[in-house]
Amino acid sequence: MWRAGLVLLTGCAMQLSPGARSSGAGPTASVGTGDPNGGTSGDDPYRQDLVQAGPRKTLPPIHMAIPDRPVDPWTGVSGDRPATFADAQDGSQKRWEVPADNVACTAARDHCLPPISWMWVHEGDTGAIRHALVVAFTPEGPTTPTGGYGGPNTVGSDGYTAYRTVPATRGNLVPGATVVAYPYPEQFPVSPVEAFKALWAVGVVERVDWDLGFVFLAGWKEPQFLTAARVAVLSYQPGGKVTILDGRRRDQLAISPGDVMLPTP
Repeated sequence: MWRAGLVLLTGCAMQLSPGARSSGAGPTASVGTGDPNGGTSGDDPYRQDLVQAGPRKTLPPIHMAIPDRPVDPWTGVSGDRPATFADAQDGSQKRWEVPADNVACTAARDHCLPPISWMWVHEGDTGAIRHALVVAFTPEGPTTPTGGYGGPNTVGSDGYTAYRTVPATRGNLVPGATVVAYPYPEQFPVSPVEAFKALWAVGVVERVDWDLGFVFLAGWKEPQFLTAARVAVLSYQPGGKVTILDGRRRDQLAISPGDVMLPTP
């Protein structure tokens, strides 16, 4: 279940180096007989500089579980800001990863997007053809995953709009809606890795061909498959608050697993 994955995500899912403490309050002030000049003598395992410097170099990327059903978009929100993940010790961890399993990332699995992931669009990308990257937020801002497009930490912490999205349905895919789609000619990401390596297409819905299974976005020559499309329901810009899009109510954003569009065999 994705909820179980989120518990693992937000808990202490990290390995700590020998001698480091894992209390919820993070590293405490140094104690014992450290070198007053800042050296490494004294063999004190709780020296603050050792606690901060050592584990930062050895902690593996945080492993984000992928959902097994469409996720309520509010899962990615904490208060009026995007939900964040952090190092179990000092909040400095910015690296994260997704499973390398060969799982078909259809809308039934929320296209394999972790529960706190967002779609990041650069503010300078104002043309008719725009693209999005999958990110998750740290206390310091958004970050791309290890193995994602361009590698980890390839996005800036300002000058962007982030979207929480849900799989397209007959109810939410309407003209004027903002859509993020796994790029044509694919119908869905073939694995979590492919979902995070992609530049997702971003655009406003012009029309939908339900019979052929395509959505046409303003500015794009080629259509996008309905099975690859996601509708933006929440947005966030740095320094602001999470906002509901298109006049929807708070309780109108989540979708039912039975409403998603899947590729025909």
